[in-house]
Amino acid sequence: MEPDAVMYGSLAKFAVKAGRPELSRELFSKAEGGGRGLKNYMWAIRSAGQEGDLDRAVDTFRQLQQSLPETIDVMSYNIVIDVCVSNKDMPRALGLLAEMRQRYQLNLVTYNTLMKGHCIAGDIGAARGVLREMEEAGFVPDVASFSCLLSGAAKAEDFDAIWATIAEMDRRRLRPDSYIISIMMQVSRRTSNTAEALRALTVLDRPDVKICEDEVAFNTALDACIFRRDRARLERAIGAYDHSQVQASVRTYGLLIKACSILRRTSRCQEFWRDMVEVRRLPPNDICLGCMIDALVEGHLVDDALALFQEWKAHVKCDTILYSTLIKGFASAGDADRAMAIYRDMQSSGVRMNHIAYTALINAHARKGLMKRAEALFEDMEKDGCKPNAITYSSFIRGHCVRGDLSAALRCFQRMLDGGFSADCVIFNTLLDGCVQAANFELADEVLEEMKAHEVEPSNYTWSILIKMWSKRGELDRAFEVLRA
Repeated sequence: MEPDAVMYGSLAKFAVKAGRPELSRELFSKAEGGGRGLKNYMWAIRSAGQEGDLDRAVDTFRQLQQSLPETIDVMSYNIVIDVCVSNKDMPRALGLLAEMRQRYQLNLVTYNTLMKGHCIAGDIGAARGVLREMEEAGFVPDVASFSCLLSGAAKAEDFDAIWATIAEMDRRRLRPDSYIISIMMQVSRRTSNTAEALRALTVLDRPDVKICEDEVAFNTALDACIFRRDRARLERAIGAYDHSQVQASVRTYGLLIKACSILRRTSRCQEFWRDMVEVRRLPPNDICLGCMIDALVEGHLVDDALALFQEWKAHVKCDTILYSTLIKGFASAGDADRAMAIYRDMQSSGVRMNHIAYTALINAHARKGLMKRAEALFEDMEKDGCKPNAITYSSFIRGHCVRGDLSAALRCFQRMLDGGFSADCVIFNTLLDGCVQAANFELADEVLEEMKAHEVEPSNYTWSILIKMWSKRGELDRAFEVLRA
């Protein structure tokens, strides 16, 4: 039995929505014998647009004009114009628009599509010109109209235009939809302007904003609040989720777990994991598994993290980040042997190390004064092409100080400076504390002078070391001076 034009059209629609343009193209070709309907052509045009093949998209539209001229309408033109603007070809879109104006009256969708095209091209002025033309033609802009303007302003990081657009929507009593919310969350997530990033998050405080009405909006809101470590809004988002009908995807579960980890609610992370895996029977991906393992490590449940890793290792691709999280967990717990076991597992699995994992391993050994092992790991690190950072050197300095080998600590300090790294307060505190522990007060004075020369401000921990130093030197007056300071 051969499918008819209607069935081919439906199949092509599903192929395009599933991101399978090659299948849609094949279905369009097969539909020729059974008679192609308008829908077949429309989905073929969209499919060509997905592949970025504008020539094929426009050629298909021309075929439609020749084969079924009576079916051509405003919607047909809108679709092919949208394909052009989405692929950043405004000249071709404007050419089709001029052709369209000769036959039909533009509608709201046409104007919104043109605004979208100008915004994609970065021409906000032209987009606003289309908005004025739209109103002069008697059309009332809708939320989609302002979404186009907002998206363009966000792309340009034009904060005045962003807030002017929001204010104009408020004046027209247009409630922000999920797309508006997503744009504002992307602004918060991407901008380097912290003040504007936090201001963008205030959109979530509006009574007319319901983030749980759409999973995409909810995910972008969670992601932005996680990135900005906004615990108060994360609490509210989790509360809203609990009273919503949202059917979480694996991505959403990963974000929920990450959010609860930031809120130090490890047990809630475990609840979300069980709901996903046991109740909903959704298999995790590598990102979601990584979020859960990180949450367990942050909650000091490293054994549970390892058990979860072992359970899913055969089913989920475990990458460098996931292994690094486990290594850091055991390193932070002072368990250098188990951290090394993960390292060996990583090597046998063919997963590349990164500087974070190496630094964690080196730190685990250095904290116990196991400097030979730390040095061997440093050699492996260099062989793997992983460059050390200031934290790596700080771990070595701490390890040498633990062993009381101040000469080696200072050599490592100089090596760090020669490598182009700046010494921070933590490193100076490590050196200073090592000197005081070894009662090498002359060297401690030299470290203090170096600290001044590098213009490093002392921390509270620095002051506590100085009080201890002057007390050990028997100069209690100096100790009290530091205390008063």
